[in-house]
Amino acid sequence: MSSAATLTIAAAPDTPGVRVVILDCAHGRTEAAYANGTPPAAQLTDAAVVQAVIAKHYETEGCRCTLALRRRYGLVAVKR
Repeated sequence: MSSAATLTIAAAPDTPGVRVVILDCAHGRTEAAYANGTPPAAQLTDAAVVQAVIAKHYETEGCRCTLALRRRYGLVAVKR
């Protein structure tokens, strides 16, 4: 596996209306699945869920493999 993290965003194969976000790197894997309710319920975007997954991955794994994704999704690089 390369040193850069990979990001996959897709529909859940067996559950209509559910989206899956998967972040993979050599250090670990972080995933989230979500579904939006009917308005006026709050509507999540892929970008918002990706930001949460990147933050969780960084907190859990502590690796720097997500640097390009953090920049792409507008997250400030955290120094350790």
